[in-house]
Amino acid sequence: MRMILSSSFMDNTAPLQKVLANTFSLYVKIHSFHWNVTGSRFHELHLLFETLYTTLWAQVDDIAEHMRVLGDFAPKNLSEMVASTEIIEATTIPSDKDMVVMIEKDLSLLITSIQKAADIAGENQKKELEGFLLELSTGHQKTLWMIRSGQGA
Repeated sequence: MRMILSSSFMDNTAPLQKVLANTFSLYVKIHSFHWNVTGSRFHELHLLFETLYTTLWAQVDDIAEHMRVLGDFAPKNLSEMVASTEIIEATTIPSDKDMVVMIEKDLSLLITSIQKAADIAGENQKKELEGFLLELSTGHQKTLWMIRSGQGA
């Protein structure tokens, strides 16, 4: 049975869908980087990428479950997920340095989509969802800071 929520909030679930799609797409990208990284920083990056994709995978499930709690459905196939993402997939195997640069850019994009969704949740008095999203954003901001610090940025 599908829960009926106010149409104003249901009209605004697209930002949560975007957060889910961006998180899933970044998960796939980083997992691929984990498999394919080479170079002098192989061991360091292989472990970092594993930590990142493991975290993202858990978040994918949490985000989808929040969609269900709100009465919406999570994507039923990969096409729906791809249609909603802003993360650009890698079509080649980048260098280890380029992998890190891509992840930095994509994490920034993910953080922005999370913050937009949190703002909408707050405007619609969905405080639990807003808190969940702000917690995700904070975690990704810390990860971004750590990656940038490792690059000397």
